[in-house]
Amino acid sequence: MQLVGEEKLNYMSPLMQNPDNQDIFTLIRAMYISGIQFVVAHPEYAEISKRILENKNSPIYQEMMDQNLPTVYDFFETLLNKAIENGSLRPEINVKLLAYIIASLNTLVIEYYIDQIDQTYDEKMMVTVDQFIDFLKNGIGRQKSTLSA
Repeated sequence: MQLVGEEKLNYMSPLMQNPDNQDIFTLIRAMYISGIQFVVAHPEYAEISKRILENKNSPIYQEMMDQNLPTVYDFFETLLNKAIENGSLRPEINVKLLAYIIASLNTLVIEYYIDQIDQTYDEKMMVTVDQFIDFLKNGIGRQKSTLSA
């Protein structure tokens, strides 16, 4: 699995060379697109991933999560800090908490799609991804108007 992860990172590396050129939401969306393109190009890896995700109690699943999640948390912390620096996110957010939540939700979005919508990793997944990104960007509460009556 580590080799698959390294190959996927190499596949996505052009996207990550200039993360400052995009807002965090566009970058997360582009990462999903790149990930989907990767599994379409390597269906054997998609099948392995699906099998691992089907059994969350397996030692392989636990080992994969234990090895990968800290790196993913750090990655999202970096993205969040850059977004705060460039003014696209509120400075008072708890970066560690949100990095943890976003990383965890990334896995859950994929699990939700596979369990509830379709068993195939492909561009149709982007509808679900866009709903997730909308949730990250806008939350679930109604936005109060900045205009006063």
